[in-house]
Amino acid sequence: MIIHLAAALSMLAGPAQALPPIEKEVETVIAKAVIETIDGKIDAARAVCEGWRARLPEGSPKYLNAYFEACLAYAAAPAGPGVKPVACPHYQRAVQIWRETPPPKDAEDSRLRRARDMKLWREAAVMHCPADPAAAKPAAIPDIPGGIVETQEGISFELPAGWSVAEFNDAIGATDLKGPDDHRLFMERMTSAVPAYSEVEKLPDGREFQTDFNQEYNMLLARVILKDGVVRFAFRRKGSGVVEKERAVGWVRAIASSVKVLGPRRCIGECPPGTVRPKKKSGAKK
Repeated sequence: MIIHLAAALSMLAGPAQALPPIEKEVETVIAKAVIETIDGKIDAARAVCEGWRARLPEGSPKYLNAYFEACLAYAAAPAGPGVKPVACPHYQRAVQIWRETPPPKDAEDSRLRRARDMKLWREAAVMHCPADPAAAKPAAIPDIPGGIVETQEGISFELPAGWSVAEFNDAIGATDLKGPDDHRLFMERMTSAVPAYSEVEKLPDGREFQTDFNQEYNMLLARVILKDGVVRFAFRRKGSGVVEKERAVGWVRAIASSVKVLGPRRCIGECPPGTVRPKKKSGAKK
């Protein structure tokens, strides 16, 4: 059930203002189904999903049926950790529906939100379904100290000393970095507004860099303002290790200062990985 709850709550975390009303409604429906499941009311959870499906107008877009399957997956088994084989076919059908009858290519925020959902369903299918021995393993990401990273979000940046790419998010192109002493940094390009942070400074190129240290969650939040949006950062440390604010700000500032916009976003949903290449030496021919 852990993945059920995580998936449902993650749906509510991203930008939703551009979603059509019927998709905003289904998020509330799924949240209700999850709550019923946590309370041990499996039949009631399933009824919540079925009730929403029954209210869909005749001739509704077929891609909406993926939400119905996801709702049934969340309502398939009692709460608690462990593999839930009964949820497996629902996750598989949700993924299949969007591959065969994909959602519209409308506002970018909506497309990013759906890409996150699709990723959650794909990962849940891997977790709850029998292992496929023929499934391809992701290629290893090269570890190039001080390398230049180019992402499917259409940006590039330079890795500080001791840092490398842990993962390229194949749904939205975002990047997870790993650094010394179990430090982690998530960074994501966004077009929509994100909250302004309390401390503001100007980078050497004139761009605005904002930070806010959250004591409660031991996390540094930051963003650098681009001409057509922002890149936001979430800096934390694995386990119970303490994040030292000044050290964290130094690392994030270095990355933010090196961010370059290569062009528009290259991919949304089931994206290939980004690339890491060595930094050209001074004086090297272009």
